[in-house]
Amino acid sequence: MENKLSEIQVEELDSDFFKVYSRDNQYYVVMVENELVCTCKGYYFNGRCKHIEKVKEILEMRGKR
Repeated sequence: MENKLSEIQVEELDSDFFKVYSRDNQYYVVMVENELVCTCKGYYFNGRCKHIEKVKEILEMRGKR
């Protein structure tokens, strides 16, 4: 999964709101009731996705989570 995460770019729009670029698509990851949610189909169907994993990785590096 490391290779897939390295292809994803994240733009922090606010402290709890992120625009995520993955291939030719863009998605939004937002903190809702202390949980990250994403606008992608993967999250919609599975409750998890690589976009949230990338945002978590960034937040952990910053010491926010």
